[in-house]
Amino acid sequence: MSAVSLILILAGVYLSGYVAYWAILLVNHFLSPQPSPAPGSLRTRFAIVVPAHDEELLLARLLESARAQDYPRPLFDTIVVADNCTDRTAAIAREHGATVLERFDEAKRGKGYAIQWALESIDLGKYDAVLIVDADCTISAGSLRCLDGSIREKGVVQCYNGVGNPDQSWFTRLLDVSRTVSNRIYSPAKQRLGLACEHTRTGSCFSRQLLRTQRGDASYCQRWHTV
Repeated sequence: MSAVSLILILAGVYLSGYVAYWAILLVNHFLSPQPSPAPGSLRTRFAIVVPAHDEELLLARLLESARAQDYPRPLFDTIVVADNCTDRTAAIAREHGATVLERFDEAKRGKGYAIQWALESIDLGKYDAVLIVDADCTISAGSLRCLDGSIREKGVVQCYNGVGNPDQSWFTRLLDVSRTVSNRIYSPAKQRLGLACEHTRTGSCFSRQLLRTQRGDASYCQRWHTV
């Protein structure tokens, strides 16, 4: 058997396995019953942590959506990590009632370092769970109410990460289709099959117990680095 033939066979096996994997997830989506959301008790205390670097243009929109949560107001705080900011990010956060943690570290820049520093600075004993949200996102009004039951049951939850402006261009429409397929079909199917699901680096919620076990692992937070 020639080297070319062997390469073609291996490529065929790989592609067949790849297609079969996604086909199984698709079939599972249509044939398996959809699980019911875990009932909540409206007693989970949340910290909404927002890593923000020079986000003065979009931060207010996120903070307004956080304040509009359909959830008891004493049970959640919004904490903005103003990471090496040179604009009014910190001031805008304070104007909207958020707790502000300002960080200046030229050697360690980026979301991963900011989140790690924030988790080391926050008194986790005050909260049962931490929801991490990018500053350019918004939070649906019922998010914390849904997470209330799920986070106690699972320990870690990835929220629906969609596109807020799907009609702006062909690219946002294409991205919206991709996100919808991932959020509504493949990720739930993976969950039902006991497979690992992707964290999208925003809209990820972690229980206090999980964070405390990972707190000393710097690499855990540095996986959040984005370009």
